[in-house]
Amino acid sequence: MRVPLGLLALLWLRTFKPLIELGYPQSPRHGAGAGLGFVKEPFHALRPVAPTELRIGARFSAELGSTVVRALGDCARTIAEMPAHYITWPDGRPIFPTTYAGRPRLRGPVVLDPELLWAFGHGDVPVEIWWALRRLAAWIEPMLVAEWVRLTRAYAERQGRNLSGDAIAQSLRWVDPKRDTGIVRALVGRMFEKGVAVYCIWSGKKIHDPSRIAVDHCFPWTVWPCDDLWNLLPTAVEVNQAKRDRLPSREALRSARERIASFWETAWIRTEAFAERFYLEARASLPFEPPEGAASRLDDLFPAMEVQRMRLRRDQLVPEWSGPQA
Repeated sequence: MRVPLGLLALLWLRTFKPLIELGYPQSPRHGAGAGLGFVKEPFHALRPVAPTELRIGARFSAELGSTVVRALGDCARTIAEMPAHYITWPDGRPIFPTTYAGRPRLRGPVVLDPELLWAFGHGDVPVEIWWALRRLAAWIEPMLVAEWVRLTRAYAERQGRNLSGDAIAQSLRWVDPKRDTGIVRALVGRMFEKGVAVYCIWSGKKIHDPSRIAVDHCFPWTVWPCDDLWNLLPTAVEVNQAKRDRLPSREALRSARERIASFWETAWIRTEAFAERFYLEARASLPFEPPEGAASRLDDLFPAMEVQRMRLRRDQLVPEWSGPQA
């Protein structure tokens, strides 16, 4: 399975950023960034940028974008020359062969889109490991975080410091922007003001009172934290409470397909700025690669949603919800 090296670098940058800035040592050497080849001037220059701003689809001015690209380049080079190079099979072959293609040279504003992230190079993950990680992610991630916390505390103790494990774990928590849900709520509010009918995605019933609208994560946040626009749907409060943290069944998802597509079209696709973000997020989180031409894009997105629904059901045994009762 081939992945863009720029995406790996983005994850590194976003994850290490709060740890370094809080002074948590990440190597046995003294100092938070000591011994880390990617902690250079561009990394430090991004201090005013919140980790949540480093995400797929983010836009930056030319000056700040250049700094982001340079910081990503430092991370990408380090990944290719260090862990990807030294993690090997018994015969010396790299388990994750990685090619660093250099730092792309751009002019003007920068968008963290797939084209840019692929430009740094690529890494290969054996398909058996890829599927094992996908299936067992809910158990592997907490174990890795716990080990990361343990190592950080051990490095600090060598320096005569006593760090809180809870504080380190909190810094490692992946926080997504909360404004996404607010965007949907604000959008629905404007629809009411303009007299545009708003329907519950799952029941199909018209909602007459804006205070009776909830924003539902189609695939529940508790099992798959995803605030992408395509995953946020307006529903009636009572329907959302009934669905709770369950996964919509295949039948429930298919019966709501036309309403979901209509909401996507009204809310995001007709607005150029939102349409770009909508498709970037879908490409990043779903097995979805839109073909040329916008006409068939939404039709191709639903099969990708069904694949992801099946994975969550199979791999994490998420309880299903068959839809609102008649």
